[in-house]
Amino acid sequence: MAELICPRCEGELLERTGKHGSFYGCSNYPKCRYTKCHYIAKERKVVGIESYKRK
Repeated sequence: MAELICPRCEGELLERTGKHGSFYGCSNYPKCRYTKCHYIAKERKVVGIESYKRK
């Protein structure tokens, strides 16, 4: 994985977990309070109409 760099202070962005989910936060916290959202792609199961038909 490529190292993520803070655009404000050029510190390393670390993966952190808060009450609203995962995010990237600057390693220089509390001097730098930069954060970036961390989106996790969830697999969606597509159910076709055929599965709803009664046999």
